[in-house]
Amino acid sequence: MTANFPDITPSHLSRLAITASVIEVRFGAGRTQRTKPAKLRHDWSLIFAERSRADITRLDRFLTARAGAEPFRWAAPDQGTRLFICQHWEIIPISHALASLTAQLSEVE
Repeated sequence: MTANFPDITPSHLSRLAITASVIEVRFGAGRTQRTKPAKLRHDWSLIFAERSRADITRLDRFLTARAGAEPFRWAAPDQGTRLFICQHWEIIPISHALASLTAQLSEVE
């Protein structure tokens, strides 16, 4: 059963990168033909800034349990729920009560 990402809203500073896997064929005389991708890949750089240590610990445990290999469901803003993996995240301690976390989510099929 696929798990759901914890219900903790990322900061508005989070970013979306979209990648189109275009197939390009080169012909003679400098001519090329490109094929549109069947699907665009969405990669999110999520930022959870200055959150309670409890929230950051919850996010870290969730990501650690999946170890970058097990996909999970996450509802991206205005895009509906999709499957992602996270192979890289970083925790930034701020104080004994606060920390920040950044996570790189990559969409999977």
